[in-house]
Amino acid sequence: MKVLYVIPYPKFFSQHNSVGGHIAHCVGILRSFLRRGAAVRFYGEEIDDVLKGLDMEVNLYPQKGSGFLARQIWLFGFLRQLQVNVGHFQPDVVYMRYSASAALWYPLFRRVLKGQRFILEVNSLGSQRKKFLSFFDRKMLSLASTVVCISELLSEFVSQELGLQSIVVPNGIDVDRVPEELASLKAKNNTGDIQIVYAGLLKPDYGLEFAITALDGIAENHHIRFTLYGDGPLLPKLREMAKSRSWLNLPGAIAFGDIPYLLAKSDILLYPSSRFNQFQSPTKLFEYMAAARPISAVKTKQTEKLLCNGEFGDLFDLDDADSLRESIVKIISNPEGSASKASQARKIVLQEHTWDSRLENILQGESSK
Repeated sequence: MKVLYVIPYPKFFSQHNSVGGHIAHCVGILRSFLRRGAAVRFYGEEIDDVLKGLDMEVNLYPQKGSGFLARQIWLFGFLRQLQVNVGHFQPDVVYMRYSASAALWYPLFRRVLKGQRFILEVNSLGSQRKKFLSFFDRKMLSLASTVVCISELLSEFVSQELGLQSIVVPNGIDVDRVPEELASLKAKNNTGDIQIVYAGLLKPDYGLEFAITALDGIAENHHIRFTLYGDGPLLPKLREMAKSRSWLNLPGAIAFGDIPYLLAKSDILLYPSSRFNQFQSPTKLFEYMAAARPISAVKTKQTEKLLCNGEFGDLFDLDDADSLRESIVKIISNPEGSASKASQARKIVLQEHTWDSRLENILQGESSK
């Protein structure tokens, strides 16, 4: 099998210093294709160190300049070069991550990808925020042989708002992402504080400000340290919040390969969200489970299913500070029970939620169970 893997927008890796679940998704799918024996060509605007060890061809079309107009000029050239890649490489599958700005060029995509088996991975849509973009979303998704949505809520949006079919394949985990020797270690810290950790993008609508203000109530009665590993546009605001909270720690961007160790040395792994982003399939939650550490996660359709209604981690109600605090206190007050849940979470995520199984669903055109 020959696979052309396409990232149709610039600064995919470097925009937030190589932080985010989108990178784990990219790495996971590429590695799974390679494990299947596929010949893979990566085509994008840039490459990241995390991909440089993979046995695949790389073809890049760098962007010059910045801003909307520069991106559109780049996309035109990118698509012309995509046509060259398709012609020379003759792929059996073109696998592409959806980009709302690239969808404006759907007529060119239609011409370039005519007759190709085209798998389109959709993590979000422009029309979720701006309704007028539904025209372009619909046109672009209509070109795909298979539209892959990362959650049931997103698939329902595609069906109800765009009138199109899709399959549901959530994010996953590489089986060796968190090695057993890390997961089996006991959490260690030298301060005696309860180490609460979030790892990922720092963006608005991720529930991070809410989580911090909710934890004010925990900090009054417990020695905690809340560390947010990552980078993103919300970082300046979070640093302002940290000025009045000695227990709030913001180290900044962390190398992709170092995240498993930092998860493994935590006491509690926290996943908040917001009403807008509850459609997401959080890659970080799969990594949290693989780390075998107690999890406190916001209750959404995805997290309830993944954590089996609280069997593999504690759930708190969306936008409910009291519920979040109760979840944290429950974990603190029952360390043995919380550790047992965490151990089971690792077992189930490595059995049922690997990228290899996700790719099998995608290639078969079937939703994941």
